[in-house]
Amino acid sequence: MQVGTLAIQHLFEKDVLYRVPLYQRPYVWKEDEQWQPLWEDLRRLSEDLLTGKQPRSHFLGASVQDRPSVPPGQIETRLLIDGQQRLTTLQLLLRAFEDVVKLSDVSAYGTALMFS
Repeated sequence: MQVGTLAIQHLFEKDVLYRVPLYQRPYVWKEDEQWQPLWEDLRRLSEDLLTGKQPRSHFLGASVQDRPSVPPGQIETRLLIDGQQRLTTLQLLLRAFEDVVKLSDVSAYGTALMFS
């Protein structure tokens, strides 16, 4: 088992197939309980960046993954044992950000997005 701290971009920077085992519950995050606190944290971090402050780290919680072996030439696969709700939410936020950037035609961000 490998334990460590990763920046969020490391979870999405390479081609990895995240699989959710059947025993995991469906996506259940609610606006007041989970989305709103996360949004407020992201807003504060963004405001720090915009004002030139060094943003502090934000702990999103643990993600427990199993890495089954895959044949050579096949995409790396990881089973999400814990953290499915957080990773799904982050993917939704990143996708929404990509959509806003495309509508705004902000080319500085467009080249960094790789969801298309």
